[in-house]
Amino acid sequence: MMLTALIILVLVGVGSMATFAGLRIETSLSSVDILLAIMSAWPIIVAFMMISLFLGSCLPTRRLAAMTATVIFVASYFGERFTILAKSLRPLSRWSLFHYFDATSSLFSDGVKARDLGVLLATVSGFFVLAVVCFARRDVTTAAWPWRRNNSTQHQSS
Repeated sequence: MMLTALIILVLVGVGSMATFAGLRIETSLSSVDILLAIMSAWPIIVAFMMISLFLGSCLPTRRLAAMTATVIFVASYFGERFTILAKSLRPLSRWSLFHYFDATSSLFSDGVKARDLGVLLATVSGFFVLAVVCFARRDVTTAAWPWRRNNSTQHQSS
């Protein structure tokens, strides 16, 4: 799953590099800068993939997992946008994954910030471990919430 996202990003990046090189626009950016900017999105993409994987292994239905992952994604995006507009909400921006993704022109001059990359990769690792733990403890035969799964199997065996 992570490799697929990486391959897709590389293909999009190479296509963008070719398009950028074909345009022959006079700019200080090179085709490689465009590729690196596109590749900088990989950590946030994988972070949301791992959150979705965790929700898929923890919640009782795929529909609920997909809806919850979508709500987290949209809330994270709009939460970050609102914290930019309202200074009083600024302390809450750390809870949004988009806070750790730099999509501004400073990406070309400063590169990816190591702290932001570390936070996103820690999020990936944490949710991957949680997904593995939930997957190992799940009971496929029941569509019950994780905290009720032990009780529902006891009632079925009686």
